[in-house]
Amino acid sequence: MADSLEETVIDMVKVKSTRPATYLPVAARPSHETARLLLRSFTAADLASFHEIRRQPEVMIFTSQGRPDADLAETQKKLDTFLSPAGDDIYVLAVLERDTGAFVGTVSSHHRVDQLGWPALGYMLRKEAWGKGYATEMLRGFLEVYWSLPREEVLAELTVDTSTVPAAAAAAAKEAAGGDAVTVPEKLVAITLDSNVASQNVLLKNGFKQVKKWIDTENAPLLPMVYAFSMERPQ
Repeated sequence: MADSLEETVIDMVKVKSTRPATYLPVAARPSHETARLLLRSFTAADLASFHEIRRQPEVMIFTSQGRPDADLAETQKKLDTFLSPAGDDIYVLAVLERDTGAFVGTVSSHHRVDQLGWPALGYMLRKEAWGKGYATEMLRGFLEVYWSLPREEVLAELTVDTSTVPAAAAAAAKEAAGGDAVTVPEKLVAITLDSNVASQNVLLKNGFKQVKKWIDTENAPLLPMVYAFSMERPQ
């Protein structure tokens, strides 16, 4: 799947598109249910459960951090970014089993502007919950939430990677440099390590398309090969 794409570098162009309006504060965001899962905002009381996930090497190896949290204080520092006021500018949800209340993971748009210029999708799932179809289910649930959020009334001017827009639009955007920006469909992107085949398959099941691979020079000293996926906002 991934080997069919040629390795490229980041290549940005200016465009116009829709994007989510300012999010509700963390505590005011409604919860969302799927067949087996509850997606809700984080609270300070989630620290211990969140720490359990972030102590699992099998989970953390696929994150930008690349290692488990050293201690509870490190997890607290991460959790603080999900709570108000820091968390009000991103959209991060805790994922729990509806039947048991067990905390199994997180799913989010954790950057409003990622390396490719669009909001980014991310998730993590504790290892005991692997193999149950939870990843596919919680991503599908999150996308229902995300795409239903209000959008800004005025098209936003964005700088995005050419791999995330139609080829004709990318060419037109380069020709129009300094002039009126080309309007393109809104996208949500996700970036995975090349080795994270399971997550790549989950993204494909949820309607994402693989658009790019490159060496992530912003993630020194790891410098991993990463794959980018994008999804167009449903009409």
